[in-house]
Amino acid sequence: MNPLGLYDLNRNIRKVREAYKKLIADWMEVLPAQSVCLNVPVILPSEYDEPFARRRRDWARRYQRRRRQTKEVVRANEPAQ
Repeated sequence: MNPLGLYDLNRNIRKVREAYKKLIADWMEVLPAQSVCLNVPVILPSEYDEPFARRRRDWARRYQRRRRQTKEVVRANEPAQ
């Protein structure tokens, strides 16, 4: 057993597990499972109204919405202190 693991010997969740879960939730869209680099969109001002740029903005809005929803779910499931 790893004394610094995500769970203790009684299978109780440690704080590090919650931090790891949040880290994964925050980065899951930016670093896909097979990716070796960050996903950084570069759109020139002259390309702003192009269809691919619109799709990218729509994707970014959906991503931000999902991220907010994930944070709300995580907060709702946190044990009361």
